[in-house]
Amino acid sequence: MARSKDGKIVEEWSSWDVMGLMQQLGVVTPPCPGSEFYLWDTPSGIAGDPRDPVLNKHLVLRVKAQFWNGKDIAGLDDTHHSNAIGHDPSLPSPPTYDVYRRACLMYQLAFPDFHVAMDTIFAEADKVVARWTATGTHQGEFMGIPASGKAMKFSNRRFVWRSPIRASD
Repeated sequence: MARSKDGKIVEEWSSWDVMGLMQQLGVVTPPCPGSEFYLWDTPSGIAGDPRDPVLNKHLVLRVKAQFWNGKDIAGLDDTHHSNAIGHDPSLPSPPTYDVYRRACLMYQLAFPDFHVAMDTIFAEADKVVARWTATGTHQGEFMGIPASGKAMKFSNRRFVWRSPIRASD
């Protein structure tokens, strides 16, 4: 992501898949035993009208408000296509909606006070890019790690959704 002024880039944010590079070089073992090196899969085959970028942005904001901050578990099914693909190297393969949904629920159970604050969001055509910061307290098992009671705070660097997330919307 780049910010410009007077026709020149003045600030830039990027997220390199250094872990994927290290896996390909054989320096780091993939996170899931027996899994392939993480590669970005081909884009979703779900097609349809890309809709209005403003509506797409509101859909992403709805996911944050309804599911992440509102704890409405059914909210994911309301906002995501059942064949949606989640491109996230931290999730186990395959990148199906079911795997993504289970991972989201894992976060909700491990961090019951999980909260997402949107730092910035913009949309163009069928894509939405958002930068957010999440906070919470580790109160349940998370990826095999017992509850520690520790507070956490982390930000994403790049998060892209291709619309339509839910074909019926």
